Amino acid sequence: MRSSSDAATPLPFRTQFWTWARVEARMEARAWRPAWAWMWARMWARVGVGLLLLAGIAGCDLTAPEPVPTTLVVTPGAVELDALQASLPLSVVIRDQAGSVLGASRVAWESENPSVVEIDEHGRLQAMGPGESRVRARFGEAEGWARVEVRPRPARAEGLEGADQVARAGTRLPTLLRFRLMDRLDHPVGGIPVTFSTPDGGAMTPAETVSTPDGWVEVAWTLGTQPGVQSLVASAGGRTFHLVASATDAAGRIPFRIRLLPVGNVSPEVLQAAQAAVARWEPLLAGKLAPVLVRVPPGRCGPDSPALDQVVDDLLILLSEGTLDGPGGSAALAGPCFIRQEGFLPVAGRMTVDSDDVNALLALGLLDDILAHEIGHVLGFGTLWGLFDLLASPSLPDQPGADTHFTGPLARAAFEAVGGSRYAGARVPVENALGAEGVRDAHWRQTVMDHELMTPLLIPGTINPLSRVTLGSMADLGYEVRLEAAEPYLLPSGVDEAAARTPAHTPFQVEHLNQPLLLHVLDEEGRLVHLIPVLP
Repeated sequence: MRSSSDAATPLPFRTQFWTWARVEARMEARAWRPAWAWMWARMWARVGVGLLLLAGIAGCDLTAPEPVPTTLVVTPGAVELDALQASLPLSVVIRDQAGSVLGASRVAWESENPSVVEIDEHGRLQAMGPGESRVRARFGEAEGWARVEVRPRPARAEGLEGADQVARAGTRLPTLLRFRLMDRLDHPVGGIPVTFSTPDGGAMTPAETVSTPDGWVEVAWTLGTQPGVQSLVASAGGRTFHLVASATDAAGRIPFRIRLLPVGNVSPEVLQAAQAAVARWEPLLAGKLAPVLVRVPPGRCGPDSPALDQVVDDLLILLSEGTLDGPGGSAALAGPCFIRQEGFLPVAGRMTVDSDDVNALLALGLLDDILAHEIGHVLGFGTLWGLFDLLASPSLPDQPGADTHFTGPLARAAFEAVGGSRYAGARVPVENALGAEGVRDAHWRQTVMDHELMTPLLIPGTINPLSRVTLGSMADLGYEVRLEAAEPYLLPSGVDEAAARTPAHTPFQVEHLNQPLLLHVLDEEGRLVHLIPVLP
């Protein structure tokens, strides 16, 4: 029986609920209770649970808030267009108040300055004129901006007037040079500062100018004093444009030119010897080669070679000095790096002198000869024979003693003219026994040609002549040469492969390191079109 205090004290709802559940359980356990009492208790237990659930539902708001566009970001936020009519699409990211990304089917676009840039309904920019502007994107109450700068840049020069003029070195060209700067979409670029320079000396009037509103630039050019093809460099908008003219000597001729470009530290002795070697070769080469614009990144002509951006006429040699293999052994290493697509003749090459051998070569009086010998390899002697299919019966890789010979008809005729008509072997004999790659199959045969400049052994105390045989081989490669200007040379009397004259002086062996070079084939505008591996 309950006490009066139990009956008077109300229980919390949760306690009452569990009390009704207990009542139900007790009633099920006590069969003597009336059936109606059991059913009544069970009904009130379920009603209590339902009331509890309804109370919980009534206390929660199940509706989500409507998303509201809050932020809008334009991508990219800063744009530079480098040509008139250039275009670029913009995109947007829109987020609501909770940071969730919203899809936007229609964004309103607007340009603050349509004379600089226009933008269509899809967000695509189009450059209309130089200057700056902002564009706005709007979706609902959210908006974002992008900054746009239109800066047309010159990509090329067209309409060149006064190109390829010929005048005496040191004089002013008779006609002004005039050209038009164009952007990459072929629109004229006006108001661009232009500066002029030339690697060949001379003078430009004016030295600086600004392109006219329709892109035109003009300059008067006084040539430098060095005969040959000269170049004028116009710098505008971060680009360089090269113009050329030909400077004649006093006799009205345009000579073949070999230019030296020192790389790193080159001693005065090596530079002077290289200049003497250049002066030995230039008068023997008659015809001009087509100038080529060489515009290449660093490392394309040896790992330490600089970037090049210049017109080359006729041959550029990168000259360096460093350790190759220590005293003795290889005195120098040389060969072409860039060749012309038409004719395959070199544009530029590399010549490295072993600094550990310089003093010994000076003491022997051979430094000039060594460098003249190496220039021959840069020109293609021995290094390009395979490319021209001018080498027969090669001794490499595994046929030492084969009757290796150069097959060019002009070299053969020159060989016969210097006494080779009595030679019993195949003509012109090429070294087939001394040295390895870089020596064999790449020089005249020592036992036959003796002290000629392009044999593997150079002899101190005597002249090592640049003979008409070597010049004939250059003509077989495609050079125009002056055979009559070759240095005097005759084969030793009675020479044959079985009994060659023993050198009267200790020879200096010209060895070459077996380092493969890559020949970069350039088209007439200086573009790289092919790579060919070759051993120096």
